Amino acid sequence: MAFREKGVRQAPASRSIVRRVTAASIGLVVCGLLFAIAGSLWILYRQSVEQYETRLDEQLSVLAGSLEQPLWSFDEHTIRTICETYSAHSDVVSVAIFSDDPDRPICRVETAHSGGRMEKTRLIEYEGQVIGGVDVAISKTAHEDTVSTILWFGLGSAALICSFIFLGVRRLLGVFLQTPLTTLSDWAGEVGRGRYGAVEGNIREVELQGLARRFQDMAAVLAARELELRKLSMATEQSPASVIITDPDGRVDYVNRTFEEITGFRSDEVRGRPAGVLLAGELSPAERTALWQRVRSGHTWQGEVRGRTVDGREIWERTRVAAIQDDDGRILHYIAVKEDITLQKEQAERIEHQALYDGLTDLPNRFLCMDRLSRLIREVQRRGDHLAVLFLDLDDFKKVNDSLGHEVGDKLLVQAARRLAGAVRTEDTLGRLGGDEFLVLAGGLRDPEDATALAEHLIEQVRRPFRIDGRELMLTVSVGIACCPEDGASVAELLRKADTAMYHSKGQGRNTLHYFTPAMNASVSRRLALEENLQGALERGEFRVVYQPIVSAGTGDWVGAEALLRWHTPALGEVSPAEFIPVAEQTGLILPIGLEVLRQAVAAVRLWRSRTQRALTVAVNLSPQQLRDPGLAGHVDEILREGGLTGDCLTLEITEGVLMSGQAQTDRVLQQLLRLGVGIGMDDFGTGYSSLSYLRSYPFSTLKIDRTFVADINRDPADRELVNAAIHMGNALGMRVIAEGVETRDQLRILSELGCRLAQGFLFSKPVPESAFTESLRRRSTAG
Repeated sequence: MAFREKGVRQAPASRSIVRRVTAASIGLVVCGLLFAIAGSLWILYRQSVEQYETRLDEQLSVLAGSLEQPLWSFDEHTIRTICETYSAHSDVVSVAIFSDDPDRPICRVETAHSGGRMEKTRLIEYEGQVIGGVDVAISKTAHEDTVSTILWFGLGSAALICSFIFLGVRRLLGVFLQTPLTTLSDWAGEVGRGRYGAVEGNIREVELQGLARRFQDMAAVLAARELELRKLSMATEQSPASVIITDPDGRVDYVNRTFEEITGFRSDEVRGRPAGVLLAGELSPAERTALWQRVRSGHTWQGEVRGRTVDGREIWERTRVAAIQDDDGRILHYIAVKEDITLQKEQAERIEHQALYDGLTDLPNRFLCMDRLSRLIREVQRRGDHLAVLFLDLDDFKKVNDSLGHEVGDKLLVQAARRLAGAVRTEDTLGRLGGDEFLVLAGGLRDPEDATALAEHLIEQVRRPFRIDGRELMLTVSVGIACCPEDGASVAELLRKADTAMYHSKGQGRNTLHYFTPAMNASVSRRLALEENLQGALERGEFRVVYQPIVSAGTGDWVGAEALLRWHTPALGEVSPAEFIPVAEQTGLILPIGLEVLRQAVAAVRLWRSRTQRALTVAVNLSPQQLRDPGLAGHVDEILREGGLTGDCLTLEITEGVLMSGQAQTDRVLQQLLRLGVGIGMDDFGTGYSSLSYLRSYPFSTLKIDRTFVADINRDPADRELVNAAIHMGNALGMRVIAEGVETRDQLRILSELGCRLAQGFLFSKPVPESAFTESLRRRSTAG
C-alpha cells in the first residue's frame, strides 16, 4: 500500500533562523528604545508645558494685581504703561488689557513671533466685582528647542545600542542555536532512515537539551509505533474477522487470511477486482448507493450483509465500512471489517421462531396470531372484502389428558394440528392459542358464509379416529366464527365474539359450528355475572350443603350420605352446580369452597353418629384442583381432628379421569389421604378413557356406577351388561359398589339381582339440608 508523501521545499538563505531571530531581536530592541524615547520625550514635554503654564499663571497674578486700581479708576495712562512694560519681556508675544468687552481692549501690544505660543486670560476683580481682565500670550520656542535636542540625542544613542546588539545576538545565536540545531537536524536525518540512536554532539543549552530529549522520545515512540504496525499487520492477517482494503476506485488491494477461509476466494483471485459484491454482499442497488454515500461523506457505515461463498453457500456478516483519508480529506483507501454472524443469525432466527410459534405443534402462537389478525383487519378495511376468525376447541381433551397422561395428550395435539393445517388454505393462518384451543384466520372472503365450508372441513378432519401408541381415540371439536367487518374491526372484539360463538357451539352439541350473533352475548354476560357473584359468596354465606342418603339395597337402611353443594345468590337466584362449579375451578375459588364443604360434612356426620350411635359415613366430591393441592391431606387431618373423628367416617370421591391422570402430585396426595384412613371412591365409573388396570393402583373403598348406565338398565341389555360387569368387578376387588341415579323400584330390583348392595337416588330421597336429613334419621331410628 502506497501513501502520498508531502515534501518540504529547500528554503532560501534569507530564511535562516539565525538571521530571522537576529532581525527579530533588533526589531524588538528598536521598538523598545523608540517606545522609551517617546515616553521620555512626552514626559519632558509635559513637564516643560507645566512649567510654562505655572510661570504664565504667576505673571498673570502679578499683572492682575497691578491693574486692579488703575482699572477701577480707569487710569488709561497707567494701564498702557503697565502693558508696554510687561510686553518688553523677551518671551511675551502679546498683552491685551480690557475693561468690559474683551474684543475692545484698552491697550493691546503684540511682538513679532513665528514659533508656538501659550495664551491665557485672567479676569480682574475689585471689592468682589469684575472690573476687567488681561490676556497674555508667551512664546514656546525655547521649550521646543529643548525637546528637539533631547530627541536627536535619544535617536543617536538608540542607533549605537542597536549596532552593538545586532553583532552580539548574531554571534551568540551562531554559537548557542545554529550549531545545536545543525546537530539535531543531522540526527533527525538518521531517524528518517530508520536508525533510532541517541543524539550525538554536545548540546549544553537547557531548552535545546529539552528539544533533543523530545526528539529522542519521539524516536522511541516512532520505534514503538513501527513495532505496533508490525503487530497490527500480523493481527489483521490472523484476525477472526474478514478484512478488505481497496484503492480509492474500490478495487481490492488486500484481503486477510480469514476472508479466504470464510468465502473460499483466494487473495490473488480478488486482488484488483471491484469490491462491490465482496464488500456489500446482496444489498439492493439503493442500499449500496446509500452505503457509498455515507462512507464518502466521512462516516462509517455498518450493517448486516448477506453474502455468498465461492461455492454458493449463504453467509451473514456484520460489516463496517469506512474511508481512510489524508489530512486534506482525500480518500486513499476503503476498509471493510466483516464478522461472520451466520451462526448467531441462525440462533436469532430460532429464538424468534420460538417466540412466535408454538413449541409443541410449530403453529403460530397467540402473539403471532394477534399480529396477523391486526394486519388482516387493515387489509379488509382497505380492500372491502371479508375476514373470518374461527375459534376451535377440542371437546373433552382435558379428559384424555388426565386419563392417559400429558405425553399422549401432546401427541394427540400434534396429530390434530397436522390435520387442521392440511385443511386450511395456503393464505390462511392456523395457530394454537394454548391448551386445546386453535385459531384460524381466513381473509380475502367474498362473503362471510364462505367460512362455513372451511369450518366443516376442519370438523371432518378432527372427527376421524386418532391412533396414539396403539390406542384409537375419538375427538370432537366446537367451532365459533366471527367475521370482520360484520362483528367488529378490532382484534379483541373479534376474538371475544369468536370465543363466545365457540362456547355456544359447545353447549349445542359436539362437532358443530356457529357464527356469532348478538344473542350469544347473554351467555358471556351470564358467565361474567357468575364470576362476579362468586367473589365473596363464601363470606356472605350463600353456599349451603345438602345431603342425599346412600341406602342399603336389601334392607333400605340409610348407611351414609353424599354431600352436595348448592348456591343461592340474591342477584342470580338458585345456580346449578354444573354451572358454577366449573367457574369456581377456573377462578381458583374451588379450594376454599371445597374446604368449607368438608367442614360442614364432617360436622354433620359427627352429629348423625352421636344421634344414631351408628357408624354412618359421608362422601364428598373432590375437584381436580383440590386433588392437586399439596396441602389437602393436612387440611383433611385438621378438620377430622376438630370434629373428633377418624378417617373412616369420610369418603372422598374422585372422577375416573382425575384418578387415572398418573400425575406424581396426585399419587402423593392420594397416598397421604389413605394414611389418614380416609376412604377413596371412584365417582362416575365408566365415563373415562382409562384402563381398568389402574384400579389396582390404590385400595379404593367405593365404586360408583354412573347414572347414565343405571337410567336404562331395565330397557337396554347393553347397559345392563355393563352395570353387571362393574358390580362384579367392584365386588371382586372388595369395594363398596354404589349405583347412582336410582329412581324406580324396577331399577332397584335389577341392581339387587345383579349383586349391587348400595344405591342412591330420588327413589329414596332428594338432596335435603342437614336438619331435614337428621330429622329423617331420627324418625327411621324411632320406627326401627
